[in-house]
Amino acid sequence: MSAAPALAYVIGIGIFSIAGWFLNGIKDVFVDSNIYTSNSVFTLFQYVWTGAFIIFLIGGGLYLIRQYNEKQYQGRF
Repeated sequence: MSAAPALAYVIGIGIFSIAGWFLNGIKDVFVDSNIYTSNSVFTLFQYVWTGAFIIFLIGGGLYLIRQYNEKQYQGRF
């Protein structure tokens, strides 16, 4: 059994997490410097980002399970 699909899933989670952390840091800089106050636009952005991450977790998990059900990862060709 190959670890490539699981590694790709973990890397995807890492990329989503780092991007979310980075974007949240940018938002905090804007709010702290009083350039823009936090309001419903930022709340909507956070909901959308969280929703995209949850969809990735569920869809990526299903895709991961599907990849391990393919013959190329079962040792038979």
